[in-house]
Amino acid sequence: MPVPSCRSCLCYPGRLPARMLCILEQLCMLVLSTFGPPPAACFPSTWRTKPTPAIPGCGTEFDDIQSSEMSTMREETMKSLSSAVASALVLLAATLLRADRFSNLWYDGNAEISTYSISEMRYGEPREGVRIMAFVTEPMRLSTHIKPDAGLPDSDKIRVIKLNDLRKFTTGIYDYSVMTSTFAAVESKNGIPLGGTMKVAFTSQEWCGTVFEQTLRNNGAYENSIRSYFESEGSASFSVAHGDTVEAEEDLWILVRELQRPILEENRSKRIALLPSAWARRKAHVPLRIVDATLVKGESHPLRTAIGDLRARPFTWLVEGKKTVIWVEEKYPHRIISWEEPDGSRGDIAASRREPYWKRNRERDTYLRGLLKLPDGFGGT
Repeated sequence: MPVPSCRSCLCYPGRLPARMLCILEQLCMLVLSTFGPPPAACFPSTWRTKPTPAIPGCGTEFDDIQSSEMSTMREETMKSLSSAVASALVLLAATLLRADRFSNLWYDGNAEISTYSISEMRYGEPREGVRIMAFVTEPMRLSTHIKPDAGLPDSDKIRVIKLNDLRKFTTGIYDYSVMTSTFAAVESKNGIPLGGTMKVAFTSQEWCGTVFEQTLRNNGAYENSIRSYFESEGSASFSVAHGDTVEAEEDLWILVRELQRPILEENRSKRIALLPSAWARRKAHVPLRIVDATLVKGESHPLRTAIGDLRARPFTWLVEGKKTVIWVEEKYPHRIISWEEPDGSRGDIAASRREPYWKRNRERDTYLRGLLKLPDGFGGT
């Protein structure tokens, strides 16, 4: 959007460099052009206590204005500016604060690891187990959707946040091990929106066999491929057009944390197009398709948890009358605290800490498993 041309330079008395004052005035005009019709100028030049030299590109001085007209214009101008500018500055401050918080935390060389006690519904019965969510940032090569082994040109790189999500539980005599890796963009690039799903890789292992499924964002479509031990599914690949409006359900577990910006105001809802999660489709044995969903952000409430008393708010999405609810910690970085899924599966946080887990692979690091409340034997199938 072009910035409306200003008719005078901002006129607070000589505290800021003239060029900065001019830039601020143009920012005011941009805000007003967005939120409502702008007045003749942000602040008339006769408010100055001393002359300000002409600045190239900032326009010309106002004509002399009588004091009564000046007072009226000042009052009208401030009324027009107060709400719009205040809102814009609050939004700007919040955005800058979030950007700073995000960079300071998520580029500190650690991952956030949270463990959960779960009750997973399988074959019509609840199964006790453990879930791990590990969040970490990394670069991704755009042309391959893979983390590069070495440096690469900026034109082929996008920064992402990765969620490695593991669920392990037992069904009768045999075990289930389910892992989903979800990659979401933490920058807007090449038409990819902030928070957009870049890749979802899903695997399920149990005594009957292994299933692998992958979904990639590519040229206006999600490209999906599956390799299954079921003959009816076999080896298949297909595409689902997405534009920029479809989210993978796995990505919602990242988006509802609002790590970089709010996705909704409190007590508000919005319609979204959704690709149901690979695990939900695996349990129901249904094909990949886009569905309509409603996402709702609720009010925060006090919760008593295994990691202490805290405040959390619910994010709910409804798909064809089926409801998923995730409780997200109110305090940044908005950890996932608990959830309940449409089939009755649920989970509650057990422990959480930041660690470079890829470096914690020596025998002396085993004590960290106790701190994360991981049961003995967890990790095998």
